[in-house]
Amino acid sequence: MMFAAHAQAQSTKPKSSKSKPVEAKQADPFAQAIRAGIDESLRQLQDKDGFEAGAAALRAQFDKVIAYGDPADKVLFRDAALALRTASFVGATEQIDRGEMVLYLLKNPELARDLMFTVKPADKADAVFAALNKLRAAREAKLNAYATLTSALCVVHDAPLAHHVNENTAKAADIVRLFDYFVANERPMYYGIKNVPAEILIYVVDCTASIDEMAWALNRYAGNRNVGALFFDVDYDYDAFSDGDVKKVNKVGWNLPNILKFGGVCADQAYFAMSVGKSIGVPTAYVTASSSEVAHAWVGFLQSDGRNSWWNFSSGRYDTNKGV
Repeated sequence: MMFAAHAQAQSTKPKSSKSKPVEAKQADPFAQAIRAGIDESLRQLQDKDGFEAGAAALRAQFDKVIAYGDPADKVLFRDAALALRTASFVGATEQIDRGEMVLYLLKNPELARDLMFTVKPADKADAVFAALNKLRAAREAKLNAYATLTSALCVVHDAPLAHHVNENTAKAADIVRLFDYFVANERPMYYGIKNVPAEILIYVVDCTASIDEMAWALNRYAGNRNVGALFFDVDYDYDAFSDGDVKKVNKVGWNLPNILKFGGVCADQAYFAMSVGKSIGVPTAYVTASSSEVAHAWVGFLQSDGRNSWWNFSSGRYDTNKGV
């Protein structure tokens, strides 16, 4: 019943006929007892009358692992933590069937592991599980296979998401449409999807451009290595900044293609680069700061040389404002 199958102790095959056979490693009685206790507690969680007792037992088992567990047995620590996190987060709900949710998570171990280790104490359990249930109703057969994507979407889109860029507001697409977009376009995504941790994907799926805008960006910029440079693809609208004129892009409709064509101020430049990055699978962040003289917006993105990756918050901004 555990969330993930555990490797069974096996004999090691001799390297040659002269090699002595290696005896199978004996199972740790303590670990066996803990796992049996976790299994029993998970069964209790599925009974509405036994949920609290099961959660209390998992807290006690986790404490035992911390106090007496073999530090080399990382899987035991992970499994005990996962079971306790599941009981705690599911136990914080008021609007769902807790037993049914526990059973669903047990049947989908990759999703359970990614989701329970991605949510934070500040996340509202009912809202996260409402997002998950919306995805289940539409795409249940695919969710466990795309566990990190599903987890990131549930954490980010547990409430309506909007991005305010000065006088303009962009609202995120429906969570199911976002799931479909990233699954359908997994191959051209710069870092992929399935192999990217949920903790990183949250900076991809928090896109507030429309699906049509995202598709336009993917078609134009797929594979772009330097998202920061896209900040400068957008011409600066000096008339709007200096004279207070209505921005040219606002006269024709504020969206990614029009921002590129008609320009904007630094906030629009940062939003453009950020949104294109997310659309092509590059984690990005919109950054703002103020000094006594000026406010500035720019973009940060996850950059890679093929072997290592790091956050770049320098290339997608004006040099004159790097002191802000």
